[in-house]
Amino acid sequence: MIEYLGRELQPEFVNHWKGYPNAPFVFEPGVERSEIQKLLLQAIHRSDRYQRLKTQGFNETDILRDFRIPARMKVFSYRGEIDTIMTPLDSIRYYKFFLQAGLMAMDPHTGHVKPM
Repeated sequence: MIEYLGRELQPEFVNHWKGYPNAPFVFEPGVERSEIQKLLLQAIHRSDRYQRLKTQGFNETDILRDFRIPARMKVFSYRGEIDTIMTPLDSIRYYKFFLQAGLMAMDPHTGHVKPM
């Protein structure tokens, strides 16, 4: 069901943000570009690519440079996997543009989580 909702709602989400240069990082008027850069840097640091390069002994400057070099990769889409060439940084921005949602039901009297 979640995948169905994503497949249905994702195109609407993308259309809604067309024309916004920093989408999907649009919070409130006046959000500093540095805040967006901070979010992207956090995502870089959590990535498998970053962890692998760090383990191999590369320094931060070299790793960040690597994230700006186009590479062949496969990325998810609701219509099937896409084989493409993009920078790893662009792939992070691409994945940040996907809707993220979660749901939990709880009994308000007991606090027990209800199964679905």
